[in-house]
Amino acid sequence: MDGLTLREMTGSDIGAVTALMTELGEFVHSDMKISAEKIRLAYDAMHGLGEIYFNLIAELNGRIAGFCSAVFYKTFLETGGTALINELVVSKAFRGTGIGRALVERTVSEALKRGMNEINVGTEKSNAGAQIFYTKTGFDVQYVLFGREFDDK
Repeated sequence: MDGLTLREMTGSDIGAVTALMTELGEFVHSDMKISAEKIRLAYDAMHGLGEIYFNLIAELNGRIAGFCSAVFYKTFLETGGTALINELVVSKAFRGTGIGRALVERTVSEALKRGMNEINVGTEKSNAGAQIFYTKTGFDVQYVLFGREFDDK
């Protein structure tokens, strides 16, 4: 896509990522409390462990249009490792342009480069649009993931 740049997140992207995460919360009708301070704390913790985390920014013609965050970890079954996409957000103004697919493909490339055996992603059961998107980008349903929320700390 002309004008699209994918790059790793820097500290100067905190404001844009905060806005994107707020959009995600509104889209999934979540009551999650997003703030630049929370994003900064998470980014600082992740940045210190760069070999585990991968935070990718999509810019279209100089405007931040999307974001993908992934974690890479080892398991006893997948000794090469597993990549997990934690968040993928494309701003409303840029949805349907191929930015989400580009973020996923770049994250898959990074997982392969790091020797991972697989890449996984989860989404809310009610988010049919995301499920269709992930199917179109090569994912299939392999697991049932149970969740247990803790009080916000």
